[in-house]
Parts: sequence; structure tokens; C-alpha cells
Amino acid sequence: MLDSGRYLLQHSQTQPDDWVCTDRENGIVCSFTEHKFNETQKMTFLEDVPNPNPLAIARLMREMGDWLASNHADIVNGGENKSAKFQIRIGSTEQPDESIDCSGLEEAIRVYREKMNSFPQDKIHLVKLL
Repeated sequence: MLDSGRYLLQHSQTQPDDWVCTDRENGIVCSFTEHKFNETQKMTFLEDVPNPNPLAIARLMREMGDWLASNHADIVNGGENKSAKFQIRIGSTEQPDESIDCSGLEEAIRVYREKMNSFPQDKIHLVKLL
């Protein structure tokens, strides 16, 4: 069990390869298969939410995904992103006004967050280089 205060990450009690991440502040639960977060994530609520705000839920889900990627990349995606090359592109993804090369996902997320203070979110792109 991995506890950050807001998030609780633990192995599934029913599926041996699955993990469960709970956002205790907002009552959102995400279950996923180890190393296959993007392909298998399933979100549920701890309680019935009448008239949920789709934008707020999307933001909360993104925050959980960011926390998982920053703190538990080895569980989420097998750790292959720790040594992967990333690029932060400001402007468009095809013809960026500025490009910043990053070694590993943690550095890329740190730079991305720094740039969010200076640029609109739709102008900042995180790209994994092949």
C-alpha cells in the first residue's frame, strides 16, 4: 500500500495484476492493470454523484494520472519512460516556437509544470520521442 495523503495506491484484492488508486479527497477510484495504465484504466466513484461536472472530473482524473506517472511510473507503464526521451513543445506540436529536450518522464513533467505558469495549457505539449 502506497499512501500520499490524497491518493492511496494498492494492489487489487481480486485481480493479481491490477492496482487500485483512490483519490480520497474527491471519492474517485481508478483500477488498472500493471504496466498498462492507458489501455486498462477504469474510473468509478465511491458514492453516487448527481449531475457530475465533466470538466471537473476530467481535471481530477488528469491529476491522478499525473501523480501516478510522477510517483509510480514503474507500476503505471513498466518504467520504460524513466529513461525515454521526451520533448516539451511550446506552440504547435508540428512547428513549435520552442522545444525543450528532457531525459526521462520525471524531468519532462517537471518542465511541463514550470511552463504551465507562463503559457496557456493548450500551447504546451509533452511528446515522447521514438
